[in-house]
Amino acid sequence: MNMRFFLYLFLSGSVLAFLIAFIALLPTFKPHPKENVLSYNDVRGMAVESDGILYTLNFEQQNQVITALNKGEGFPEMQMGAPTVDKLIIYRFSQ
Repeated sequence: MNMRFFLYLFLSGSVLAFLIAFIALLPTFKPHPKENVLSYNDVRGMAVESDGILYTLNFEQQNQVITALNKGEGFPEMQMGAPTVDKLIIYRFSQ
């Protein structure tokens, strides 16, 4: 056997090993699953708890909360001072 044969064998083996390693890493490059996004159609209602009292959010407020949660942005502070909110409760339809 000649030296060129071993060179081709080595190169093809190296390429094959690189491809296998690349394919093994592919799942790490996938985008985040949809489970991390709150769908507007899955939400039945929302409430906030402040000082032990539940306050129900209206439809527009719920949409603003869902948009802010999905974007990962903070809520703007009101000029009169934001009330203290202990919990955000999201009621969802059973899946």
